[in-house]
Amino acid sequence: SIRLRPPPSCWPGRRSLSRIPRAMIDAAAETEPMRYPDWVVGACGIFAAAAFASMMLPQAAKNLRRQSTQGMSVALVLIWHGGSLSAIAYYAIDGAMFVAASLAVFSFFCGLIEAQVMAYWGNAPNEPVGAQTQAVPAASIHGQVADVEDCPIPPKASKVPMSSRTLSRSRSEAGSSLSRSVTLLAALAAMTVSSIISVVAFYYLFQVIPHEATYIIGSVVPAVLFAVGFIPQLREFLVSSDTSGYSFAVTVIDVLGCSANIVVLAAPKSTSFEEVATEGAPFVSIIAMHVVLVLTALFVICRKRPRGVEYGVECTRTASASE
Repeated sequence: SIRLRPPPSCWPGRRSLSRIPRAMIDAAAETEPMRYPDWVVGACGIFAAAAFASMMLPQAAKNLRRQSTQGMSVALVLIWHGGSLSAIAYYAIDGAMFVAASLAVFSFFCGLIEAQVMAYWGNAPNEPVGAQTQAVPAASIHGQVADVEDCPIPPKASKVPMSSRTLSRSRSEAGSSLSRSVTLLAALAAMTVSSIISVVAFYYLFQVIPHEATYIIGSVVPAVLFAVGFIPQLREFLVSSDTSGYSFAVTVIDVLGCSANIVVLAAPKSTSFEEVATEGAPFVSIIAMHVVLVLTALFVICRKRPRGVEYGVECTRTASASE
C-alpha cells in the first residue's frame, strides 16, 4: 500500500490544514496521556466525522420538501463538493479510510443537492395556501394607498366544476412530479459517476506527483475552499433578502462537528496551546464564518418589512371590494 510521506515539519499546521485532519483519528489511538478519558476522545472523533458526513442532509431534505432550491447558493455546494473530491483521494492513499468514507458521504449529498438544482430549476417553493402575498405599493404622503392593483385578491370563482378543475390540476401535478423525479435520478447518477471519476483521477495523480504537491492539493486547497464557500451564501442572503431557502441545521451540525474536532486536537497532554491554536485554526475559522452567516441572516430578517403593510397602512382589499 502507498503511504504518504508527511510534509516538512517546518510547515505550520501541517497535520490539520484539511477540513477533517488525520489527527482526529490518530489522537484517540495514541498511547500518550490524555486530558480527557479515551472514550470521550474517541466519541468526539466519531461524532465529528459523522457530523461532517451528514451535514448537507438537512439541506437536501429542505429542498425536497419545498420542491425548490431558491434561496440556497448553488455556488456554495459546488465549492464544497469540489473541495471534498481531492480530500477523499488524499485520505484514502494515507490510509485514513474512516475519514475518506466521511468525505465520500458528504460528497454524495452535495451531488444530490446539485441534482435537485437541475430537477427543480425555475420551480417556485411550495408554500401553504394563503402564505403567498404580493407586495403592497407605496403610500402617498397622507398615508393613503396610492394604488391597490397589487393587493392580494381572492381569485374569482371559475365556471368550471370543482371536480373537473381538481382532476385537471392533479393530472398536471402528477406529470410534473414524475418529470422532476426522472430528472433528479438521472442528474444524481451523473453527479455520482463524475465524482467517482474525479476521485480516481486524484488518487492516481497523487501517486506520481511530489508529496508536497499532494499535500497542497489534497489538504490545503480543500480547507481554503470550505472557508471560501460561505461567501456565495452570504451574497445570496443580501441580494435576495430571503433566508428561507437555507437550512440552518447545516450550521448547527457543522459547528458541533468543528467543536468536537477541537476537543480531539486538544486531548493529548503533550499538545501545547500554540499547537492547538495552529492546528485548530481551520475549525475556528469555519465556526466564525457560520457566526457571520447567522448574523447576516438576522440582519436580513430584521430589515424586511411585514408583507401587506406599507407606511402603517394595511391592505384590506377583499373580494367584495374588488367587484
